[in-house]
Amino acid sequence: MPSVIDNSVLKQLVESIGKDSTCFAIEAFEEELAEFNCKVNWNDTASLATLAHSLKGSARVVGALALTAVFESIEYRAKDNQTLDAVYCINQIEQFSGESLQLLKAALEA
Repeated sequence: MPSVIDNSVLKQLVESIGKDSTCFAIEAFEEELAEFNCKVNWNDTASLATLAHSLKGSARVVGALALTAVFESIEYRAKDNQTLDAVYCINQIEQFSGESLQLLKAALEA
């Protein structure tokens, strides 16, 4: 598993769009993560792949590397109609969500 976050990506984002907009992007990403369990249908691989792709992109934009990897794995397994262990995936998302968001917010405050 890669590092949880990439501070250089976050730094580039701040330089590109500013600190306030970066904070907004992280908040929007946090909302997307919170809505994941409500939106996800583990039996519909097409919609699961689409949702995972969206979250993978959002994670990548803010530098949340571990979540990027988790959602990328979900996306590709769903696209290949492979069986997904929903409990394992949810645990991975929950584990890295909290840690990623905490580290991203702390990095912005530094």
